[in-house]
Amino acid sequence: MLRPTATAVKAKENYLIEVTFDNGEVKVFDVKPYIKGAWYGQLEDINYFNSAASCLSIKKSHDV
Repeated sequence: MLRPTATAVKAKENYLIEVTFDNGEVKVFDVKPYIKGAWYGQLEDINYFNSAASCLSIKKSHDV
């Protein structure tokens, strides 16, 4: 069985991201539990979080 491929990522409120897949599914992922440490802790800055999610969406749209 093939895994669906993410086609879009959108930052939502409260450190959530909405991921849309090529099969039409839309899932919401809570990033809050992972925002810690030197690397992912930077995501605590909401502006950085939003820009990182935007970069994921832009990269994904170029990959498709």
